[in-house]
Amino acid sequence: MGFIDDKNSLVKQISLFEVLGDLPENKLVSNIDSVKSKSFNLIPYLLDLLGMVCKDNTKFPKKSDKLKCDLVRILTEILVDFFPVLMEILKKGIAKGLKAGLLCPGDFKMPSASLAINLKPDEFDIGRLTTLDKTQFPANLLFGDSGEDLNGLLSDVIQGGNGTIATWKNIMEFENVDIPLGNNTSTMGLKASLNPQYIGKEFDVFLKDFLNSTQLFSKDNFIPNLINQFQGTIDSALNKSLGNLSMDSVTDKEKVDKMIDKILDVDPCSQDFTFDNSFFEFNNDDLLNIEKKALNRLNGTKVISYSCTPTELQNTTDLFPQPQINPQAEITTKSEKMDRGLAFSMINSLSKQVTFDDDEQVRKSISFELAMALPKLSSNIIFSPKIKVLTQFSKNLVTGSIDTGNTNFDFAKANKVFFEYVVRESSAALLEILYNQIKEEIMKMVAGLVAKLVMELATKKLNQIRSLTGGFDVKSGLSAINVPDVSQYL
Repeated sequence: MGFIDDKNSLVKQISLFEVLGDLPENKLVSNIDSVKSKSFNLIPYLLDLLGMVCKDNTKFPKKSDKLKCDLVRILTEILVDFFPVLMEILKKGIAKGLKAGLLCPGDFKMPSASLAINLKPDEFDIGRLTTLDKTQFPANLLFGDSGEDLNGLLSDVIQGGNGTIATWKNIMEFENVDIPLGNNTSTMGLKASLNPQYIGKEFDVFLKDFLNSTQLFSKDNFIPNLINQFQGTIDSALNKSLGNLSMDSVTDKEKVDKMIDKILDVDPCSQDFTFDNSFFEFNNDDLLNIEKKALNRLNGTKVISYSCTPTELQNTTDLFPQPQINPQAEITTKSEKMDRGLAFSMINSLSKQVTFDDDEQVRKSISFELAMALPKLSSNIIFSPKIKVLTQFSKNLVTGSIDTGNTNFDFAKANKVFFEYVVRESSAALLEILYNQIKEEIMKMVAGLVAKLVMELATKKLNQIRSLTGGFDVKSGLSAINVPDVSQYL
């Protein structure tokens, strides 16, 4: 109960500041689910806390302040303003996780051997991303900017046919090759070769150069990918035209997401924490829930329960219209206008499918779920071809072997140290952003309260001085203090 008590205590302290500051009374602590929760996933709690401390609690908030404190606005700020921070922390997490999983020190020297590997499709691209036409909607939403996303170059190599070669920023060379399978059969595959310039250099140098050379996500396509993580919109649209989804593939996706939930629910710093396979094992209830979600994803629906009646959100690419600028949003650049407009437009489109009296509450609930989907989207990046190539090449470099699992679940289980590290770093990226925003709002709250108390004290002292000197207007303030007659005591 100590963990819950700590959260409760923090909420009470903030409430005390609000009372001292003569602010409206907040929701009872006992009614805040994130405070009562035993889960060590602090994202819901920090989202609730940010809503409490935000300046929207003032009696007469400015329109800009009120918008800033809305959960929809908080989400769009995270997706737009803090996008570079998210990507920087995620890249560092991938590098740290990869070294931890391989038990490889950063100063490990690159040998002259093992500078090339051959990978079958299932060994670097289980989802067959590189077989999609990156120029066509909606497949283009799964790729980053041209020349900045390694997945785009890998797609060119795979679709270019046998013998196609391309170099990625003087770091690695990729070639479409035939890989023998035995019995006079072969399969199309990818040969990944390291630039000889890295021979003798530290592994850290290669790792940093590789990760810094490619986008993890395009800023323009990050929000559509978040919606896809939330309800499978892009996957569903591609499945209708290509039939590339199966019950096995969507079940694999839901298993990975469930693993992420289980990892974030546990405190790795606890004395009771043990590193085992518990994150990768599911009970009957888990399996039933996974199967239900997988079936919905396969059918192109997302079931939500914001009221007594569950609602199905239909997957449609209409969620990605031309951005419409919200006139109330604080806008500074053209790029931010488009990003903010797209975020508001998608959340509104999703909320309109829900029949509920309180439209604002629906938008907030959807925004909350999208925020909770952020660590899952970030963590799943390790299954993309560009990161799979990096992990397979690095593992072969250190151990002389590669992973041959047929699913992302198998890959995560075989690389559980790496996977857990990336999951926790993905969560930490969002937690850091939320924490910094909360700290800023608390400092504003404290500064406002101190200024108010100082002003009240100064006003009281000034009134006392004015009353003693007779300079205070009786009609508008304190009466002058009469000097007592003490002559009888002389």
